[in-house]
Amino acid sequence: MSKDDIFEDWKKNRFIVATVDEVHQGILVVMTDIKYWVNNAEELVEWCQENNCITKGMTIEIPDEETLLLFRLKWS
Repeated sequence: MSKDDIFEDWKKNRFIVATVDEVHQGILVVMTDIKYWVNNAEELVEWCQENNCITKGMTIEIPDEETLLLFRLKWS
């Protein structure tokens, strides 16, 4: 990868936790490893339903830090 690739760190991970302003409720996770998520989409949606998370396209809205920790442990 080139030194000028601003997405280099993102490409090394399956997801990133996005920084959002105080107006946004919860935590926003952006899925970056498309192939991984396509292969695990059904399980991911089921996990999100069980943990009060909302999937929207390539993002997941996570309600709190505790659920984010569970997400990281499961999907990292």
